[in-house]
Amino acid sequence: MLVFAFELQNIASEITMHLAIGTSLATILVTGSSSTLGHFRRGSIHREWLIALLPGLVLGSIAGVFVADNLSGTLLENHVWPLYFIDCHKNVVWFSAQARQCCARQGAMALAGGVIGMISALFGIGGGAMTVPLLSRCGASMTQAVGTAAAVGLPIALVGALTFIVVGWGNSLLPAWATGFVMWPAFSVSLSPAFPLRV
Repeated sequence: MLVFAFELQNIASEITMHLAIGTSLATILVTGSSSTLGHFRRGSIHREWLIALLPGLVLGSIAGVFVADNLSGTLLENHVWPLYFIDCHKNVVWFSAQARQCCARQGAMALAGGVIGMISALFGIGGGAMTVPLLSRCGASMTQAVGTAAAVGLPIALVGALTFIVVGWGNSLLPAWATGFVMWPAFSVSLSPAFPLRV
């Protein structure tokens, strides 16, 4: 939807995808915070696994942004999106085979967080599509897996959005009201109380 909206505004195609991904990550801070708070109040966030994933999530998110920044807008739009679904499938299969051993080791859990963080930041998503299967295979209930996945989205969104701002800073193609690759009018839509219900 963001890509479509930006194209209607005649934003340069070279940065449309980068701007959409950065803005998407910024909106996750708002929508994800509400979800995470609800899961936290219900006690459905597995704190130990969240902490174990955190270093990888942060580093992976930064890496994902730099990968996206070095890809052309056309490549991101026409080729990378299909690869996301392939990677998600492969990661779910890998997590299915390796998850129980992974959850027992701090380093392996951080590595899993790195994969989740990098793919999520590259595509402007919260990481739930990969985190839920991983934690389910680790033995978490579906409620815990979904709650922890919601919390996982926050560091990805924060670090990813800030990094997109940094890498896009001063880009001559940026429209008004954009800071780096985050478009604030589009971000403001996520502040509407009704927005999470429509997503």
